[in-house]
Amino acid sequence: MMPRLVDLWRREWSATPGTTDPLFPFGIVTLSTSDSEGAGDIGSFRFAQTASYGVLPNPLMPRTWTAQAYDLADPWIFCEDSPPTKTCPGCDTADPRYNCSAPSEGPEIHPRLKVPVGARLAAGALVTKYGFSGPVTGPTIKGCTYSGAGPAASLVVNFTVAGGAMFLKPNGGGAAFSGFSALVGATAEPQTGQWVALNISQVGGDSAVSVDLSPLKSQPLQAIKYAWGGTGDWPNGGDVQCCVPTAAKECLPAECPIFVATSLVPYGGLPANPFMAQITAEGKCECPAPQMCDA
Repeated sequence: MMPRLVDLWRREWSATPGTTDPLFPFGIVTLSTSDSEGAGDIGSFRFAQTASYGVLPNPLMPRTWTAQAYDLADPWIFCEDSPPTKTCPGCDTADPRYNCSAPSEGPEIHPRLKVPVGARLAAGALVTKYGFSGPVTGPTIKGCTYSGAGPAASLVVNFTVAGGAMFLKPNGGGAAFSGFSALVGATAEPQTGQWVALNISQVGGDSAVSVDLSPLKSQPLQAIKYAWGGTGDWPNGGDVQCCVPTAAKECLPAECPIFVATSLVPYGGLPANPFMAQITAEGKCECPAPQMCDA
């Protein structure tokens, strides 16, 4: 649907020769966390926004880019529709790169934080249209290697990183807020198995992460996902959870760990593209077609 929509707009806007470029560049904002749209499988909704390639641009959507918003949940969701005040945590010391006094437009399909979204869109436009150097998108899964068995099992996930260096932000909340989880114990029956949150650490320079599999208690690994969410309630479902706001603590923007560095946007970089992948018998990743992640 998204490729057809972009194609339609390009065709209509360029119908008169010499006006709009037939390949007019498009930036697409993925749905933010806490959205009312896409529940309860918002990960698939965001995936569909990329024509199921998991990343923009791609063969069906040239000269496009994404501004990921899964890590831009409303930090003051407990304040509901009122602008944050001293009774709403964090507003007195809010980061100057966003306006904590902006009222909510809830439900949060339009996140209160406009500056990070706009900056990510602008960064893609600067590179795609205006010749700036730097990344257009965050790290994208390239492949993985799952080897060994039992306590000796290991998993390394490799990423494609273009225009910058990958880095991991410190995650003070532990595995529950890493954005990364693995499936174990699934059978042929639907909705079986358990997604287990796992810690990750950077390896291989700037393009890979190693996954701590010890919480799986030697169970064979069946699938992995990052920044995807799922069905049901947190922590085994719902939307991406790299922080959970409470009445005493706001969630700052960009708290999921995997980024590509760029000075063009607030918080130092562009977040990784969400992914979900099966683990094959050969210990490789296999993403939903047409996305390829078996390198």
